[in-house]
Amino acid sequence: RRREDKENTPMNKLTGELLAELGGSDDLTRYLSDNRSETVSGEIGSMLESIRQTGGLRKTELAGKAGISEFYLYQILKGQRKPARDTLLAICLGLKCTEEQTGELLRRGGYSPLYVRFKRDSVVLYGIMHGWDVPKVNDMLCEQGECPLGEG
Repeated sequence: RRREDKENTPMNKLTGELLAELGGSDDLTRYLSDNRSETVSGEIGSMLESIRQTGGLRKTELAGKAGISEFYLYQILKGQRKPARDTLLAICLGLKCTEEQTGELLRRGGYSPLYVRFKRDSVVLYGIMHGWDVPKVNDMLCEQGECPLGEG
């Protein structure tokens, strides 16, 4: 029954067990403390910064590619702000992240993964797989009757 997250942190309880424990707890702080090793709370900023540096992209370039302000990007990279799911996807597109990197960043942010059965997610996933930029993904989203990134 032992589980591990992407960072190889031991996770011994099943999700159902945690849910039952949370529902039966009368002290949230104690529950969170007792289950610290069972929860996922990864750092988005440091992972994004590592991918950015590896790709040789300047912060100003990334902000432009993601369609966000430089100031907001700096806050995200420093871990001072948590981006919305769409913003995180736009940053992933700007960084040309792989499917795996995008999935890991979504997980660390506490967001649902891209789900191929959702039309909107399929378009974004296709864009990631084919190296599209944010404007091209947004154009295709609109063509498919879906909200562009930032409006979903």
